[in-house]
Amino acid sequence: MLKNVKDNCRNIDNPGHQYCSGDGHICDKTYLQHNNMLAGLDCPRCYEQCRKYRKWIDIKFEEFEKQKDKYKGEREKVVTSSTNGGGDNNCCEQIKNHSSAAEFLKDLKHCKPHEDNSDENNEDKKNNEINFENPLETFRHSKYCETCPLQGVTCGGKSGKDPCTEVNGNGETWETVFNGNDENTTKIDVQMIDRRGPFIKEYLENSKKSEKSNDLFKTSRLFKAIREQKWTCKFKDKNMDVCKLDQFKDNIDLNQYTTFKVLLIYWLEDFLYGYYLLKKKKIIEQCKENGGETSNENSKNDCACVKVWLEKKKKEWGDIKNHFKNRKSDDDKTYTIEYTVKTFLEELIPRMDLVNDKGKHESLDAFLKSYECKCADNSQNSTQNDVVLCLLENLKKEIEQCNSVENSVEISGKNTAQCKESAHVEDDEEDLLLEDENPVTQPNICPEPPKEEAKEEEKCEPAAPAPAPSAETDKEKPVPEPPSPPEPAPAAPPPLAPSDESILQTTIPFGIALALGSIAFFFMK
Repeated sequence: MLKNVKDNCRNIDNPGHQYCSGDGHICDKTYLQHNNMLAGLDCPRCYEQCRKYRKWIDIKFEEFEKQKDKYKGEREKVVTSSTNGGGDNNCCEQIKNHSSAAEFLKDLKHCKPHEDNSDENNEDKKNNEINFENPLETFRHSKYCETCPLQGVTCGGKSGKDPCTEVNGNGETWETVFNGNDENTTKIDVQMIDRRGPFIKEYLENSKKSEKSNDLFKTSRLFKAIREQKWTCKFKDKNMDVCKLDQFKDNIDLNQYTTFKVLLIYWLEDFLYGYYLLKKKKIIEQCKENGGETSNENSKNDCACVKVWLEKKKKEWGDIKNHFKNRKSDDDKTYTIEYTVKTFLEELIPRMDLVNDKGKHESLDAFLKSYECKCADNSQNSTQNDVVLCLLENLKKEIEQCNSVENSVEISGKNTAQCKESAHVEDDEEDLLLEDENPVTQPNICPEPPKEEAKEEEKCEPAAPAPAPSAETDKEKPVPEPPSPPEPAPAAPPPLAPSDESILQTTIPFGIALALGSIAFFFMK
């Protein structure tokens, strides 16, 4: 998976992909467009692969945390037992000798030091190191997907360790440009879907370096977790429109500084994905009257949370629009935020792999029509129509129907309070598709003993018929008495059944070892 990111974002042998950002821009200073609101994505494959990698690595983080806890509990059962379950492959001994899941996975490293990729420079090796003792680093979002340097890069080398170098004209940095912009400042606080939240919070709370970890993540009834991001955007001119993330964490967040255009792209992606999940899971439909029965308390709580999400997105969208209006330069006075957003959405949607029962959404029009949203006609006929506001208003109307007297579903403050409580959120179908794209074979942690060759069993075939005796022989020989039936043989003793404790020592630890091994092997691909 990471190889796909590098091939499309840092590939000196692939023209146009020598140095790209995860937001879809070529970083070469000659073509740098990450500040140009009128330019589209000129490195779309990097954007696609970085988005897939973000989702994939988040799933792996969640899987690791679950298996890590199981490993600890089951290992204690193995260690305290006096038997090894009768196994002869030392699987349990391996588990006994590794006190943590991280230690167990460390011994599965697939490369010896001399086998490492010689094409990677020291910085790449450091950034891509697999160390399960430090999950926040191992499961972080790839540095290949960071935004372009402020003034781009120059790529004059061929292969080599540093084919592209960052431009440092006039000594300007993201920080100096941001601090030098004192006019047209906007505070934009947003909530972005981030399923890593519950696990990252645990590490932050255990770290002495982190204070206020509760300010970074919140549990979400709808999306597992959300990341609280507080941005400050400052605009001076079309080349100096910089946003800074407050409480930036290097091993959690992707960018501390970026352009307003890039922030807008990521916000639109998150908004579309959240809207898509709510519609796909039919949360609002479940809140309406169904067959004469009103919705249950869980669906009321879910609908209340949709209402909270809707109101939050409307506030965020208002702040974004205000900054766009304040930052308008002479070059883009003729282009509205509505036109700009519509253009971005038409590029983003085909690359986000959003799929429902009507198929994959290949265009903005298809996305809107698939949910019977009347925004579709407006988005075609007018560049002034606000697609985001239209989608929000569409959700608002559905919520109002849920809250109507006819449906007998009242969304109260009590229901709204439930939004702060995390509920089980099923994995999305496209998450499972990511697994299908990267199949791995079962790791050979505890190999099965060689199978014995099947022996051909003796068959009980009828004997050939004896020749008919002559009449004289029949007269001379008396008919023998029938033999008495043989005494039944003693029944074989039943095989010894393993005890419950023995099963725990073999089956469960083996299963956890396989699960942990599969996580490691995914990284090795």
